Amino acid sequence: MLDRFNRQMRDLVPVDSGLVRKTATASLTLYEQVVLCDTTAGAITITLPGVAEAAGLIFSIALETDGGTNVTIQDRDESYGWSDLTLADAADKYLLYSDGHSWWTLASVGI
Repeated sequence: MLDRFNRQMRDLVPVDSGLVRKTATASLTLYEQVVLCDTTAGAITITLPGVAEAAGLIFSIALETDGGTNVTIQDRDESYGWSDLTLADAADKYLLYSDGHSWWTLASVGI
């Protein structure tokens, strides 16, 4: 499984892509797998890619700069058993995995 993950990472995410920063509501692409959020300008909503198209991928989403409002993480209303997640304080994080049918929380920090 680890070999498959490594191949996917090389194929989907260019080595120089790094991470992305979000300061406003956004829908993630498959390439945006490490996301740092800044709520200085207000609350934001991060929409995950489609659960089927993201099968086998892991997404890390963190609240880096807390402007006093929250980050809501939502799916596209197609994941089984999904409930929106909230990042409320700086350094709150979620690590999410798609198995093609559901989004799974692999880890959370500060929640």
